[in-house]
Amino acid sequence: MTYLEVIDTAVKVGLGALISGLSAYWMAKSKTRDDSKRERLIRHHGLLEKSAEQIENFSHITMRYWALMIEWVRNRDQSLDLLPQRKEELTKTKAEFFDAFSDLTSAESKLLLLGHENAQKFLRNYGDLAKRMRRDAYDGNKALTEKQMEQYRSQLLDAREKLFHELSRIYRNET
Repeated sequence: MTYLEVIDTAVKVGLGALISGLSAYWMAKSKTRDDSKRERLIRHHGLLEKSAEQIENFSHITMRYWALMIEWVRNRDQSLDLLPQRKEELTKTKAEFFDAFSDLTSAESKLLLLGHENAQKFLRNYGDLAKRMRRDAYDGNKALTEKQMEQYRSQLLDAREKLFHELSRIYRNET
């Protein structure tokens, strides 16, 4: 083997090692970047799912309060009192309803953190409607009507639907 053949072989081996090293580096960097994107997406979806869960918990309590209040209105219109266990449930639900607003605030902060301002606006509208209902619909409000309660229900369900439509759009587009 001549001196030139040895240099030729060494250069070929060296270039092969360099190409292999650069390829390995590029693939590792690409994998790290992809893993990081995947991890951010998983966290993003997790926060969206947690927000949806908190909103749904709020919705459940809101509709339970609505149902008890419409029952109160119907009984009042027939000059009847709520049964003692239903009065107790209404008292308990009032406290839960008040506390559930913290879930809504937490969900709202997650949406803002993720940059979903449009969804946050839908959420704010939903919460404002619930707050308005709570201010108007209380046991003792002699002017409260079943028609008003039905309007609140319709508005709340419509606002909830718009909010979840937006959350669903975000969730689908972020995959």
